[in-house]
Amino acid sequence: QELQMAKDIDIPVIMVSLNSANVLTTATVDAGMTQEEIVNHGMPDRVRLYAAGDRPFFEDVEPAEPTLYLIHNLLTDDEVRDVRNRVEALQPKIPSSVGGIDLLQLYDQPEKSKGVDRLILWEGMLQSQSRKASEERIEQVTGFPTAHFSDFVVDRVEPGGHWLPHYDTFGGDASGSATVPIATITVFLSDAGGPIVYPSGKEPIKISPQRGMAVVHHNSNDHANRHVDLSTLHAMLPNSSDEPVYVARKYVFATPISTARRMVLPFVAMLGGGRLPQFISTLFVWFCTTFGTDNGPLYFDKVCIFVPVLVVLALAQYLVEYVQGKWKKEESDGRKVKNVTKKSATSKAKKNK
Repeated sequence: QELQMAKDIDIPVIMVSLNSANVLTTATVDAGMTQEEIVNHGMPDRVRLYAAGDRPFFEDVEPAEPTLYLIHNLLTDDEVRDVRNRVEALQPKIPSSVGGIDLLQLYDQPEKSKGVDRLILWEGMLQSQSRKASEERIEQVTGFPTAHFSDFVVDRVEPGGHWLPHYDTFGGDASGSATVPIATITVFLSDAGGPIVYPSGKEPIKISPQRGMAVVHHNSNDHANRHVDLSTLHAMLPNSSDEPVYVARKYVFATPISTARRMVLPFVAMLGGGRLPQFISTLFVWFCTTFGTDNGPLYFDKVCIFVPVLVVLALAQYLVEYVQGKWKKEESDGRKVKNVTKKSATSKAKKNK
C-alpha cells in the first residue's frame, strides 16, 4: 500500500549551480549567528525559480578518486562554432603535432594519441571582448581564476582516432617530477565522437559526447605537493563517426600563467597567422634541458620579455638618432643657404659700387 502511494507522489527536482546553492543555504544566516539561531537550515521561506535555458549547470559524477563532474552548456552554440571555425582556419597551416614533443604548446605524449591533430589557440590577454566574456563565465562557473587557465588546446580527432589511457602531466610521467595541472576542463565541440572513459576509479566511468558540455577532473589529490591522482587515468574511445570531431581543453595550473605566455607569445602567434614559429618551441626545450624543468621555463619567460624590450629600445634609439640627424641636416642646409644668400648680397653690393 505504501509503495502504491509512493508511486502517486510527484516530487519536483531542480538543478542549480554550486554558487546558487551556496547563496540559498546562507540566505538568512548573518555573521556571528550560532547554530541554534539559524532557522530552516539558513534557507529562505520562499524561493522564486526561473528556467535556466542554456545556462551552465553542474552534474556530479564522483566526489573523489577521481574528483569528476560535468558542466552542461559551459560553451554556447555560438562559442562552439567560434572555436571550431578558428581551428578549421588554422588547420591547413599547422601540421599535426602527433609524432613530436612540444612542451611549450602542452603536447609531450605523442604516443598517447592516435589519429589526432593538436594545436593551441594562442590568445592570452589579446582576446576579443566576446571571448573574454566567455572566459570570465568559465571562471565564474568553475571557480578557477582565468589567470591560471591555459589557452584552448584543441584536438581534431579523425574517424577511428582516439586517446590511449594517460594522465594529464607535462615534462615527465605520473611518478616523476612532472608538472601537474590542478584540473583539466575538457569541452566537447560535437555531439558525435568517442566517449571519454575513466577506468581506474571506484567504478569505471564512461561519458558520451554532448556539444558544449565540459568534463572536469582534478588531476591531483595532494595540492600541496601536486602528486598525480592515479584514479584520473583516462582515455577517449575511437571516433565512430564518419567525420572528424573536435575536443577542446583548458588546463588549470597552480600558479598564474606568465606574462610572456599571455602577451608575448600570443602576439608572436598573431603575426604568424595564428601559428607559433617552431624555433620558439625549440628554444623552450633548450632552456628546459639546460636549466631543468623548474628554472628553464622561468629563464625562457624572462627572455621572451627581455628581447622585445631590447628591440623596442633599439627601435626607439634608431628613431631618435634618425630624427636628430634629419634636424641637424636641415639646420646645416639652412646655414648653407644663408651663407650663399649673404655672399650673393655682398657680390651685388660690390657690383653696384
